Amino acid sequence: MLPSLAKPNREVERPKYLPSHIVDLMLEEGHSGFSMHYHTRLWQHFNAKNPGKGYGVQVANAWYWYERWIGLDLQSRLVNLLLPVHEPIGALISAQRT
Repeated sequence: MLPSLAKPNREVERPKYLPSHIVDLMLEEGHSGFSMHYHTRLWQHFNAKNPGKGYGVQVANAWYWYERWIGLDLQSRLVNLLLPVHEPIGALISAQRT
C-alpha cells in the first residue's frame, strides 16, 4: 500500500492588524474624521470582539483584527452613521435668526 500523498492539514497563521492600522486604512480611504474613538464605537456596536464572530483575537494584552473585520467594509458603510453630521455654518446662523 502506498503512503498518502496528501499534505497534512496545517493551520495557516492569518494576518492580524492593530486597531491603529484600521484607523490608518480608514484615513487613507478618505474618511478624514475617523479616529480610534469611532473604530471603538463600531466594534462595540457590533460586539465584534466576541470570539464566536471571528473578527479578531486577543494576543497577550492586545486585540488584533483579522482581515475579515476589514473586509466586511463595516467602517465604510457606517462612518456616516457614527460621525457627527456638521451642517454648514451658514445654515446654523440662519436657523438661529428665525
